[in-house]
Amino acid sequence: MSEKKYFSTVTNEISFEIKIQHSVFIAHIESFDSFENVKKYINEINLKYKDASHNCWAYIIGKDGENFHSSDDGEPSGTAGKPILNILKKYKMTNTVAVVTRYYGGVKLGVRGLIDAYSQTIEECILNNDLKLLIEMKEYKISLGYDIFENVKYNLKNFNAEIFDLEYSDTISFKVKKEKDLSQDLDNYLNELKNSYKIVKSN
Repeated sequence: MSEKKYFSTVTNEISFEIKIQHSVFIAHIESFDSFENVKKYINEINLKYKDASHNCWAYIIGKDGENFHSSDDGEPSGTAGKPILNILKKYKMTNTVAVVTRYYGGVKLGVRGLIDAYSQTIEECILNNDLKLLIEMKEYKISLGYDIFENVKYNLKNFNAEIFDLEYSDTISFKVKKEKDLSQDLDNYLNELKNSYKIVKSN
């Protein structure tokens, strides 16, 4: 079985500014889950920095980072958008858009220099901030008797399931969640309990 590949994004919009060879580079990274919102964000940055020399960008969208695109916005082909995209991929980011604005400072950087400058700007933006893992969770609602609660709770912890929202009445009701892609063993256990009428479970 291959190791599961986890992806990340930013918690909130992050930004970073750096000067390289007299040019000012400003990075913005934001989390989105739709192409429409990505395009809207890029347009907002273009408007905010409409006097800039370039607003180059890249985005990755999809559970497995399967949809991506980039733009050099007038820089030589492959020197801006692709380096930005490659850094996002390096940090396994998805549902993320990154825009790097450049104010030209009068010194030509050349192809290698541009690639390094855009890569450095976006990477330092990431390294100066925290990323969050994108993990899809599956949640269960459970009700059971007091007599089996401790035993079930012990088993749930062995399944690395999180128990929360406990309520005590005639029965004990609570919620459980576990990473969706790793929840089959928990599904099987809860179904066994449900089939033996020991618990009432609803997904």
